[in-house]
Amino acid sequence: MKLIIDTNVVIAAFGKNAFTRKVILHPNLELISPDFLLEELEEHKEEIMERTGLTPVEYPIVRDILLSNIKIIPFKEYNSNFKRAMDIMKKIDIDDTSFIALGLSSETDGLWSNDKRIKKQEYIRIWTTEEVKVYLKIQ
Repeated sequence: MKLIIDTNVVIAAFGKNAFTRKVILHPNLELISPDFLLEELEEHKEEIMERTGLTPVEYPIVRDILLSNIKIIPFKEYNSNFKRAMDIMKKIDIDDTSFIALGLSSETDGLWSNDKRIKKQEYIRIWTTEEVKVYLKIQ
């Protein structure tokens, strides 16, 4: 299974006992994400550390573990669909434009996101964490 992973899912995996981390690191899951993910993680770094109790030393270690199973796709590989994605997302959530643009530019099974708003678009199949868990038969 090949999915685009949304920032909200990666952030959920930072928790010390986060089930999402187990799913992200599953060997039968191929994950990709736009390079925008890295910007968002940096932008929310303090909030993630505060919420999870991670120290400034622990944060990059956990981040790197999570990113070890996510291929980061540079903007140049999905920019041809960025304007179309902007048109799709402008009334839903413009911050998710890069994820939709990558979906329009890639052969994947969809986008893994727990953001209910993104389901309003009808171009990319959206998978919740629960749906991914069931598909992969993870307990």
